[in-house]
Amino acid sequence: MAFALTLCLRLGKTLGELDQMPVEEFNLWRAYDRESPISDMRHDVMGAIIAAAPLQAAGAKVSAADMLPPWARVSDEQEAAQAEPVDAAETFFAFLRGRAAVTESAEVE
Repeated sequence: MAFALTLCLRLGKTLGELDQMPVEEFNLWRAYDRESPISDMRHDVMGAIIAAAPLQAAGAKVSAADMLPPWARVSDEQEAAQAEPVDAAETFFAFLRGRAAVTESAEVE
């Protein structure tokens, strides 16, 4: 039901008008929603921006797009064809380990 209401809002239709939509088209909208959620609030995008900010401040070459969850499954062949992506989580933890090492060395001196 929540998907139908969201779809109504995005298409500017009422539930009655949505009832007249062919089932095939409705299923296409559902499939599209699985690939890229159509809701008004894209918490995944906001979270990606927030997650990328400290990494970028630390000098890491990551973008908010690197931090987005993979909505669409990528086949092994497609994944192999793509350039090796930056592992943002590993970059973040490496940054934290580096900060810890700097803090420890400052305490020793």
